[in-house]
Amino acid sequence: MISARDVWMHRIDLARAVGAMHQPTQAEPEIVRQVIADLDAEWGGPAVDLTLTGVGGGTWRLGDGAPVARVTEDAVAFMRLLSGRSDECALTTDGAPAAAEVLRRARVVF
Repeated sequence: MISARDVWMHRIDLARAVGAMHQPTQAEPEIVRQVIADLDAEWGGPAVDLTLTGVGGGTWRLGDGAPVARVTEDAVAFMRLLSGRSDECALTTDGAPAAAEVLRRARVVF
């Protein structure tokens, strides 16, 4: 699973490095789903509704209980954040601003 995520992320890195457009594949939704499942398994923050837009996007609940915020971000930008590659995310938040900061510090192995 991690190998597929790593290859996917390297495709994005290479496209960005040469100024090419990332060409989406059918793998995006599954890669994003797996990464979010791993994030949720280790989540220690407050419950958050996470909406990822763009390629591979969707909506997930992280944590248990009533969500303290809804956070929205582009799926690829958020995957880059979780991998530790970039912090280009705005993490638009409706609710507790601290929820976005917990997400900003989260990391998932790629």
